[in-house]
Amino acid sequence: MTAFAVMPISDPPEYESGHFQRVYDHLIKPACINVGLDVVRADDIKSTNYIILDILNRIISSSIVICDLSSKNANVFYELGIRQAFDLPVVLVKDRKTDRVFDIQGLRTIDYDSSMRIDSVQRDVANITNAIRETLTPAEADVNSLVSLLGLQKAQLSNKSEISAETRLIMNSISDLSQRISQIEDQTAPLDPFSRSPSQKIIHF
Repeated sequence: MTAFAVMPISDPPEYESGHFQRVYDHLIKPACINVGLDVVRADDIKSTNYIILDILNRIISSSIVICDLSSKNANVFYELGIRQAFDLPVVLVKDRKTDRVFDIQGLRTIDYDSSMRIDSVQRDVANITNAIRETLTPAEADVNSLVSLLGLQKAQLSNKSEISAETRLIMNSISDLSQRISQIEDQTAPLDPFSRSPSQKIIHF
């Protein structure tokens, strides 16, 4: 069984650098491991396919999605909306300093301590583990999404989905371009101002 973590990747200004990487490594991953799930998030995907399609496929096809609403990231809500449209199992988590979101306040959310202290981490991992376990084996009355809460018809994937040759060519070109840019960025290191030749000295005004 697989889990997909939908969460902020970069850190907003009000969070320390690397904060959400620590949330992923020390809260979400251990909780998933506790119930025997293989978990990935968007920046773990190394496929050469167009990354947006890979992400959307994970959102729909994963056994469960762990969604961190902390900082109210727009991409997170977009991806949560897709998951909910298909009325598929999702566990909502957020840090305690993020206010509850009005539109989904009818759905259970697990709060965790953003300080990431060892004592709170152990407690929060246990809470998220229990939420995942309960969501994977739901009671008949459990609600996964606003779709079921409102009694709406959930989204359906067609049995046969094909991408035109033209669309596939464009996607492959975008993917190739993205890889080339990444390679250039990796090979281009900032120039050390102290290693410049006399003719390259920086002039300060």
